[in-house]
Amino acid sequence: MKKHPARGRKYRSEKVFAVRSEYCALVGKHLQQAREDKNLSIHALAGRLGLSATFVSQVERGVTMPSVASLYVLATELEISVDDVFSAISKQLLAAR
Repeated sequence: MKKHPARGRKYRSEKVFAVRSEYCALVGKHLQQAREDKNLSIHALAGRLGLSATFVSQVERGVTMPSVASLYVLATELEISVDDVFSAISKQLLAAR
């Protein structure tokens, strides 16, 4: 079993591990780009939402996957929809294959 580098969780499937890691990275990049477009620092965004800057940084770097609720709050604050995040990721994943 392969362990997730940040959390030590075990995955029975190499494919699940690879897709999850790629997905985390794409979600993070999309949110980071939206934050930078708004000229917000990680600390400013985290402060507005009551989240830790460490958590926001980990999400942007693809280290951790936000819950649906956290993703919704981040996307809403950045004035993008969760659908925009998923659509952008789907397009990138399809283009890469």
